[in-house]
This record gives sequence, structure tokens and C-alpha cells, in this order.
Amino acid sequence: MILEALASRRSARSFEPGRPIPRELLERVLEAARLAPSALNLQPISFVVCTRPETKRALRAAAFDQQKIEDASAVVVLAADLELAARARRRPELSCFEPERLAEWTELARMAYDGRPDRCRDEAFRSGGLSAMALLLAAEGAGLASAPVGGFDAERVARAVGLPPARLPVLLVALGYPGAKPRLTPRPPRASDGVRWESWSG
Repeated sequence: MILEALASRRSARSFEPGRPIPRELLERVLEAARLAPSALNLQPISFVVCTRPETKRALRAAAFDQQKIEDASAVVVLAADLELAARARRRPELSCFEPERLAEWTELARMAYDGRPDRCRDEAFRSGGLSAMALLLAAEGAGLASAPVGGFDAERVARAVGLPPARLPVLLVALGYPGAKPRLTPRPPRASDGVRWESWSG
């Protein structure tokens, strides 16, 4: 159950090195991430799955020498397309709309994103976060340990996996089998301002 997975999962601090994840299991977990929602159904997130030792070493160097990056069975680079209006024009089939709605959908994307790199970048992180959460929960359900990694040099990550200029790495997710079971650290008590109703001052 989703609530149980959220309550029980913790980010792995170490992985069992040298133990690969079966390809079919990786594909199943990635399919869950692909199904995450995105604005206008543009699906701007792509996944670069890195399992080769040399690629993981390069990613570790780009992620400020975090050992778990190299020890993980796989590291998934979530890369966002920053050219969202062009994406809509280039890939109308992504809309999944009826043909008569394609023109309307493309125009919405143009108005929202053409000439607005700030909006495209904001959407990259929103969509990346949604995809990452789906990936983490799918990994938990499949019995895998996971760790989202946001501390990295984006340019070095892009070079390590050969991203084109319009693709921004927004997150790394390390996957594998835990080297030591992560301690279930308690979440802090909910702050008084954690949930508000109707308005901030409500």
C-alpha cells in the first residue's frame, strides 16, 4: 500500500556493491516513473540508466564523491527537456488527445513555454520530482533500496552521460540492494505550520 511504503522507506546510505539488479526488474520500476503526471502531458523527463562501473565513477565524481553512487547497482539520471514548446510541436503524439484537440494543445504549450526559459526550468523540477517519487515508491515495492541524490554538478553529470544541450539533469536516483539496512529514523513531529486549511492564516 502506498501509505505503508511512504512510512517505511528510507534513503539508503550504502549499497551492496557488485550485485546487479535484473534488467526486467529495472524496466518494471522505470515504467512506474514513466507513468508519473506532467503538465500538458508533455512527459519531459527521460531516464539514463547507468550500470557500468566507469559511468558510475564519473557520476560519483560529479556528485561530490558520494560513495553510494559508485556502489549502487544502477544510477538513474532524470533528465528534463527544457524546450517544452518545441517538444509539443515536434511530438504531438505525446498529447494522447483526439486529433481535433492537437492544435489547441500545441497552442497551450506555446503560450505557456515559448520564450519562457524560467517556466521550462520550473517545470523540469516539478516533473522530475513527480517522476522521482514514483521511481522511489516502485523501487520500495520491488524490494530495492534507493536514494535520491540532489547534490551534484549538473554540467559534469551531463558530460558523464552525454546529455544534449537542451536536457537538464534534475536528480539522480541510486538503486540497489542495501549494504546495511537503513535505520528507520523517525520523521520530526509535524510543525504547527505543516498543514493549514484554506489560507496561510486560516
